[in-house]
Amino acid sequence: MPNFVLAARHAKPKKTTYEEDPPLSEEGILIEEKVAKLLVKENINIDVIYTSPLLRARQSAEIIAKYVPAPIFVENALGEDFDKNVLLELILNSKEKFMTTCFMGHAPTMAEFVNDLTGFNALPNGLDKSSIAFLEFPNEIAFHKGKLKKIFH
Repeated sequence: MPNFVLAARHAKPKKTTYEEDPPLSEEGILIEEKVAKLLVKENINIDVIYTSPLLRARQSAEIIAKYVPAPIFVENALGEDFDKNVLLELILNSKEKFMTTCFMGHAPTMAEFVNDLTGFNALPNGLDKSSIAFLEFPNEIAFHKGKLKKIFH
């Protein structure tokens, strides 16, 4: 049975000069809901969502989970201390329990993570806000073994 990974970038936050961790903008919320509805339309199920601790990522994960129900866990390795090895371990340690894992994070690290998972520059222009890269691991879960199937945006 293959495993799947969704590598997502948070939606557009409010423009502000006074908040270090701004919430999503109204536009960001609407676009994230549109992307979540695309996942439903494509029959994408998610078993677990790991999100960056930053507010805009947590809010984006909550919107996805509203449409594609899944438990959400905050993972520091998706935030300022990004660590792709910790993320890979999360997949490996739960591959029997979870078929589809979603990671909600930031630029440029989510695109770099996809590139590491596929073994090539799959996202040369990065990952836009509210975009989700859908990867399949048909056999082995490891860096350079993933296949980029689709980008939702």
